[in-house]
Amino acid sequence: MRTNILLLSSLLTLIIISYSCKDEKSPVLDLSKMTAPVIMSPSNDSQVVMKQETADSLFPVFVWTKTDYHFGNNLANTTYTLQMDVESANFDNFTTMTNTETLEYSLTQSAMNTRLLLQDIPYGEPHRVYFRVGSFVVALGNIETLYSDVVAVDITPYQSSVSYPPIYMLGDGTAIGWDAGKALEVPYESNGVFSVVQTLNAGGNLKFISKLGSWAPQWGSDGNGTWENGTLVYRATESDPDPAAIPAPPADGLYQIKIDTVNLIYNIQSASIVE
Repeated sequence: MRTNILLLSSLLTLIIISYSCKDEKSPVLDLSKMTAPVIMSPSNDSQVVMKQETADSLFPVFVWTKTDYHFGNNLANTTYTLQMDVESANFDNFTTMTNTETLEYSLTQSAMNTRLLLQDIPYGEPHRVYFRVGSFVVALGNIETLYSDVVAVDITPYQSSVSYPPIYMLGDGTAIGWDAGKALEVPYESNGVFSVVQTLNAGGNLKFISKLGSWAPQWGSDGNGTWENGTLVYRATESDPDPAAIPAPPADGLYQIKIDTVNLIYNIQSASIVE
């Protein structure tokens, strides 16, 4: 019996030592050893003159390098956020252009022109606009966002009447389900925000599209928000990755839904508490 007790004690000691060694050798992310993304295009101090006749042409495609976390190949997918500031390189009043797991983002001159006009940038003259790319890993909540150096581009918008067509909501969290041809209208409010009061079903999901019957352009989520608020992910074309859906509230009822397509965030709250 004494021999058995000694053997059991030795085994427990080995297990404790084994776990202690594992803890000591666990890899730790070190921000000082990480390499932030670098914007490769457009180039710093470049100039872009946009015109009505080239409205459907692409604005220079945003391309950046992959963040190196020096963590081998076992790290979860990195999310990149492309930000724009029309006031200064300090990014005190930036807007989010996209959140993506890819290394590039494209939009038409028309779309960029509308973004600038919505922020009261005068047309017909160059205006310095600042861009940066941040990266983060959602699973690592204690890791700060790594930002690229700021790239400044002189952009000349053209005169255009900005129209505000509605976007459309669908999903099994709504009465119409996933029928893109019957999606529910969400009217434009202001400053890139669309808002509607609608009945939502518990346990379902939501997405938003810009054209009836078409799954792109589309807005979904990054998969990390709650039913009340979170980050939007914009899908510009059918070839772009399909974003996750936005969860519907936990109880059936009437809700106010706000979709901010400029800052790429959403907010849902019970209509009974809306002032």
